[in-house]
Amino acid sequence: MAHIQKIPTDYGTRYEVRWMVGHGPTARKQQRSFRIKKEAQQFKTLIEGDALRGEVADISAARRPFREFAESYLRSLEIKDRTRKGSARCSTSGSCRGSATPRSATSPRRTPGSSVIT
Repeated sequence: MAHIQKIPTDYGTRYEVRWMVGHGPTARKQQRSFRIKKEAQQFKTLIEGDALRGEVADISAARRPFREFAESYLRSLEIKDRTRKGSARCSTSGSCRGSATPRSATSPRRTPGSSVIT
């Protein structure tokens, strides 16, 4: 299970919650520190509750880049090839085929009673 360790630092005391993710040779140590002991105790309770329910409390997964997460999510969906081709109209350079360009971006702005402002 998880445990709390008191860590003295130059800036005051921190409370570090440590726990293991996985079992056997693939197990990994995880840790998170808090300035307030009560917050550390609450987090420890959450970690232990997750363990009892069989849920993995792996905080390193939260540090995965969004792009990587989004790509894996999209791969998991059952989307037809025709739909994928239609949604990929915009290239990585930012130019989009078949999309409307705002009028204000292509024509000068006019104000009532004045000449063209560019």
